[in-house]
Amino acid sequence: ATLYDNSNSEVIHTNYKSNERLKLAFIINSYPSEAASRTVESGLAYIVNNGILERAALASGKSFVASGPIKIGGSASGVRVYSIRVYNYAITYTNAYDNYLYDSEDKGTIYNNNNILDSGGNISYEACVNKIDTILISGNLSNILSGQTDKDDSTTNVSIKRTCPDDTTKDFEINNV
Repeated sequence: ATLYDNSNSEVIHTNYKSNERLKLAFIINSYPSEAASRTVESGLAYIVNNGILERAALASGKSFVASGPIKIGGSASGVRVYSIRVYNYAITYTNAYDNYLYDSEDKGTIYNNNNILDSGGNISYEACVNKIDTILISGNLSNILSGQTDKDDSTTNVSIKRTCPDDTTKDFEINNV
């Protein structure tokens, strides 16, 4: 699936399996002319695939003015469109996730798999470690994080632990790296 601008230049694309039913959202963030109005997301185009923000690409300077029909697939593409939503306002990738969840037959499972924030809105390690492949790096990271490393002392002792709930045979731990 590819998004092209008005000059027929590729902006962003994704691959998917044939005969796979998925929900894609292409989201194009505007790029305000005034620097004070810009955010980190300004000028980015997103692909949200089955509710997950898959990738982003810089789209500032591109034109997406609808001057004709929208082309979806081709005669040999095998693409089937089940529904299309059009908004008269800009949606966020969070809105695209909410739409995916709303349309899903198994809302509870999807919500629980993606519920990884603690009560303060921060990502919770405890919630992630039981759901996704997780890497925990611990130790004194102050030299690395401060950016003030001594060229003569480039060693920092840390432990790295990987946990994969779906494949426990690949868990590993490395100490004093």
